[in-house]
Amino acid sequence: PGVVDLLIEASQGETAAFFNELGKLCAWAGESGRVTLGDCRRLLRPVVGADLADFLGAVVQGESTAARLGLERLLASGVGEGSVLFALTNLLGGALGGWARFRSLSEELRRRWSPRRIAEGLDLLYRVERAWKSGWAEADTLLEHATQSLCGAQ
Repeated sequence: PGVVDLLIEASQGETAAFFNELGKLCAWAGESGRVTLGDCRRLLRPVVGADLADFLGAVVQGESTAARLGLERLLASGVGEGSVLFALTNLLGGALGGWARFRSLSEELRRRWSPRRIAEGLDLLYRVERAWKSGWAEADTLLEHATQSLCGAQ
């Protein structure tokens, strides 16, 4: 009981994601064919919208609601806070001419923001990292603040 509901929630009604996650559960269940609600809670994570490039794109566009939701989904899907922070820093650093994993997004950011604004965004991210590593605040709270600040920085 409750397994199908949790599966629907994790796939957010997306058919392809639903069947992908269902396949994972079936493989995990093996010959017994039994999956408990506890098993599902341990195995399933929200998968729809948990894409790093989409999150970064929302930040570049200044779409704070989409970026906030993307951040929540990334973290819920198991992407580490450090990976998200690195991706944001890499996005802005790439806009200043450094290496960028998502080069096209960094180039778009460079067209939208002034060099000064990019530098201020990097400063914010460095302060977020320091606060997180110093234990002054929780990483997810700091990332939420940084995301909203960067989205409003246009």
